[in-house]
Amino acid sequence: MTRASHTLGPDYWQPTIEGQFVPSADRDRLVAEYRASDSGPADPGSLSQIAGFTYQSYTPDTAVIGLVLRAPSAGTPRYHVLSLTLLWRDGDWRMQAPPGGAWVSINRVTSDLTGVVEWGPR
Repeated sequence: MTRASHTLGPDYWQPTIEGQFVPSADRDRLVAEYRASDSGPADPGSLSQIAGFTYQSYTPDTAVIGLVLRAPSAGTPRYHVLSLTLLWRDGDWRMQAPPGGAWVSINRVTSDLTGVVEWGPR
């Protein structure tokens, strides 16, 4: 997901989306939207960081993961939880593009990491 971020610039997001996402009309819309609004890489200090993840649901061919992102802000930590759907295709997990090709759905905002598998060294 992070390599598919528009904020990294087309050298990162384009091969990631085209090679690691399940082909679909939503994926094509996502690529078209990124191309139309591309302004190049963002300032690294302005980007969210992965704080952890949650397992939301799982079957042998579909996994829904809640990616917990630490939003850059001053003061109290604030986390956004974004649901990502992965599909088992051709012997590997592939991302499913968001509905309509737009990353707009933050499932919840929290300041608590209870129940989250934290990312990084312990």
